[in-house]
Amino acid sequence: MDPGGGTHCGQSQWDEHGRRVQFMWLALSVAGAPWTGAQTMPREIALAPKGSPAGLLFRPLPEVASLHADAGANSSIALAAGATKSISPKDGLHCHISATVSMPPTGAANVTLTIRAYPAGTKAGAGSLAISIVQDSAGNRTLQQGSGKRQSAKLTRGTGTVTLEVFVDGPISESFGNGGEALLTSSGHMVYASGSGITLSSSVATHVDLSVWSMQKSIKTDDDDASGSLVLPTILVSNMVIFSQACHCNNICRRV
Repeated sequence: MDPGGGTHCGQSQWDEHGRRVQFMWLALSVAGAPWTGAQTMPREIALAPKGSPAGLLFRPLPEVASLHADAGANSSIALAAGATKSISPKDGLHCHISATVSMPPTGAANVTLTIRAYPAGTKAGAGSLAISIVQDSAGNRTLQQGSGKRQSAKLTRGTGTVTLEVFVDGPISESFGNGGEALLTSSGHMVYASGSGITLSSSVATHVDLSVWSMQKSIKTDDDDASGSLVLPTILVSNMVIFSQACHCNNICRRV
């Protein structure tokens, strides 16, 4: 369901629009903070189309757009094989990234989007996270994240493009491939003085249509560090959030 790791105790309910909406708890702790854990954004659960490797889709609700802090920056990027492109968003630590990536029908390929990236020529820190569309020589595709022992989820093979939506919220990221057939969440990257850039790299010649929106914070909390040295998650609230669950009553609730 979410092989990215760090999620547990999912709760779901029908909303007023007839959608099945799910929240997951995230494993997240900050030394000295009076809380532990957070919630994922609400995700709609729907049946996957025929031919998808996923039985169910887990996709972000369109209401997320209500928290866009700007009109977004759109880029049409051509990458040569082995090339890397750096992007400097307004707020790379709290943003919504949407990408449509052209993929070859067959043959090995790897297109990687790195979030919380450090400037070129500097050493990447622990907060950076690589999210990759990986295709093997037989054309099988997966969405992967991390380095070393990566987490991965299957994607439909053979299509000309792969869509990717990534929500970056300080140390937390939620990545959705192909409209929710692949979902990877990461919440283990609480970092100090984190990088805030985005990089794109590819092993093959490709084209990426990229849009990036800054995300506004709906509630200002005492946990915010005005110096910016401590990167904390955006605190978001929804009337759909269940505030009290057994043994999880001291969690931060995030939402769209």
